This record gives sequence, structure tokens and C-alpha cells, in this order.
Amino acid sequence: MPSPCVATSISRRGLLLGSLATMFASAIAGSASAREGALDFLAIGDWGTKRAAPVAAAMGKWADGTQPRCVISTGDNFYPSGVASTDDVLWRADFEDVFTARGLQCPWYPVLGNHDHRGNVAAEIAYSAGSARWRMPARYFSRTEPLPAGGRADFFFIDTTPMKDETSVWNLTPFGGFVAEQMAWLEAGLSASAAEWKIVVGHHPVFSGGDHGPTEGLVRDLKPLMDRHGVQVYLNGHDHDLQHIVVDGVSYITCGGGAKPRDVKAVSGSLFARSELGFLAATVTKTAFHFSFVGTDGQPMYKAMIPNAA
Repeated sequence: MPSPCVATSISRRGLLLGSLATMFASAIAGSASAREGALDFLAIGDWGTKRAAPVAAAMGKWADGTQPRCVISTGDNFYPSGVASTDDVLWRADFEDVFTARGLQCPWYPVLGNHDHRGNVAAEIAYSAGSARWRMPARYFSRTEPLPAGGRADFFFIDTTPMKDETSVWNLTPFGGFVAEQMAWLEAGLSASAAEWKIVVGHHPVFSGGDHGPTEGLVRDLKPLMDRHGVQVYLNGHDHDLQHIVVDGVSYITCGGGAKPRDVKAVSGSLFARSELGFLAATVTKTAFHFSFVGTDGQPMYKAMIPNAA
């Protein structure tokens, strides 16, 4: 079972359950010297509109200073109805011409959101073939990132829209086999993984205090699988806010503040919850997962450290 994280909000607004003293210690542990050679990545969700420009600008400045290895998108990449084709004008209008900073020209690993499913899912996958940075090889896929001292982090990117409830149109013929196939793939991958970190990325939250709340199908089916195979972090969007919730030792991190924030409240396990524009900046070593929620002013509003007890 992963150890509890230590965390703090570092502004006067927002929600904090925890100790400022323990967080101050974790901030020191997350210094540049402790993170040398580590995996740095950014994450953003629910951003697919021109309203993401303030977050994109802040991300760009952060990325130009830190040179992240990759960016993760937690879905709803294009509003309101995904893209029509690989030539859709939204690719340039809402992605290429918005996330322009040099530091953001690294690989992007996106998952599909419910709004992406309203458009041409195949086009979001196919765009990878002609893009220097968009990398979505399939509706679900995995990625291994090396860590210092021979460690590694295994990321599993999944399509949660068909899993969100039993009545989803995607669970009907001819899509009835998709959920079972994806879950079998995920369980096999998690079971085989010997990585120091197992991180699952999806669009819908498992647990959330946002307007959508917890996702019944994921609580029922995905949580037990992740618990069984030692997943430490689940990263998602869908709720348009920034949250950190810990349940049974697993950190559920909502990063959906890309463009249009909505109300959020504390729920059981909440360490942080805020309705604000922002993105996630993470640094991962063999022994710790450090992350911050960063606002459009470029300043962290919350920091946390998840230790790896394995």
C-alpha cells in the first residue's frame, strides 16, 4: 500500500487538510538537487478552446524554464465536439497556435474525453502520424519513462468514456467488447509492470468533489483493479477544477482547469480542491512523486509529495 502523501496549499485561498510543517519539509525534499535527472512532465485537461490561452501562456513560461520531457492531456482536447478530421481548423486554432512555447514542443500524450467522443476519434489518433508532438497511438496505450538510477515510471492511458456507467452508448453493440478488452489489457499491463511508479491517466474522475462527482463505473470497476496492482496515482480531468484526493493510499489527482473552471467542494479524502485555471507540474524520482498545481500567474498554489514506499 502506498504511503500517505504530504501536501500544502501555498496561497490564502483554497482547501488544505494537513500540516504546514510536514509540507515545508516536502518542499525542501523536492529541491532541484533532489530532482536532478528526474522525470519532469506537465499535465492539462479540459483545454480545447481559445479560452485556454492564459493557462497555455503560463505553461509555456514554466516549460521554457524546466524543459519537461512530455505533456499529458487528460482529455476534452477540443470543444464542443472534438475534431472532424486531421485537417480540422481546430488543430491549429486551439492547439498548434496556442501552445507555442519552445518548452511545449515536447511529446504530448493525450487521452480522449467525452467531448472528443462527439467528434472523430479516429482523427485524433491519426493526427499522431503527421505531428511532431501529438502522440496518441490508440484509444488506450502505455508508455514507460526512465527515472534516475535505473528506475522507471509506467503510464497507462485509458479511454474512460465507455466505462463511466453501464448505460453508456459505447457499451452497446458494436462497442460492447471494448470495455472488457481495455480492462483485460490494463490488468495484464499492471500485473506485468515492475516499475517503481504505476500511473493511470483517464478523463473521468474516480473520486471528485466537482460538479460531476465520482464516476460510478470507475469506482466499481477501475478502483479495485488499481488497488490490486499497486497503482499510486490516477490522473484525470472532466471536472473543471484542480483536486488532490487520497483514498486507500492512492492519489486521485484532477487536472481539469485548462479553460473553464467550475465549482468544487471538499469530499472524503480531499487534501486540496480549488475552482481555478491551472495546470500540473510534476517531478518523479524512484522514491517520490512531487507535483504542484500552477496558476495563470505562474505561481504554485499547491504542492504535494507522494513517497514511494515500495
